[in-house]
Amino acid sequence: TALGLLLGSVLRYRQVGPVASLLVQAAALTSGMWFELDWIGGVFQKICLLLPFAHTLELMRGALEGSWAGMGGHLLWLAGYTAAAALAAGLLFCRQMDR
Repeated sequence: TALGLLLGSVLRYRQVGPVASLLVQAAALTSGMWFELDWIGGVFQKICLLLPFAHTLELMRGALEGSWAGMGGHLLWLAGYTAAAALAAGLLFCRQMDR
């Protein structure tokens, strides 16, 4: 949601759809949804683990399995990205409203 607000604050309304579609594809590729990130390893895996999408997938897997023990780190990582995106979207939206 925060990324959607951020895109809406930065882009024109006709640009949001295509860019959001690209974002969904990037999230699917970098989350490990279709393949395990361990299979690729290296720099690609490190980049994917810096993004929030792999952590979101691990949270979902843990929730479906009912194993809540190792989810704290993933939840904090995702909360940090969410807070940063919401803050950026709010600031950019307010800046856009001042024009």
